[in-house]
Amino acid sequence: MESVLSEIEFLALSANRVRVLDQLAESEYSRRDLAELTGASQPTLGRILHDFEERAWVTRGPEGYAATATG
Repeated sequence: MESVLSEIEFLALSANRVRVLDQLAESEYSRRDLAELTGASQPTLGRILHDFEERAWVTRGPEGYAATATG
């Protein structure tokens, strides 16, 4: 249970993380599209997407990023 709570805390501590994951839950997007949709900078998106990939919340495909079932 503590692991789940720490994952929720990780997500909730950043409005940018929430916005990015919310967008990716809807569709697959490129980093450029995510920047426009969320207002996050490219460096911020890079960190967020890297963290999400490590947690298996997103996958990167030829067209961009998409949320996994876990994400």
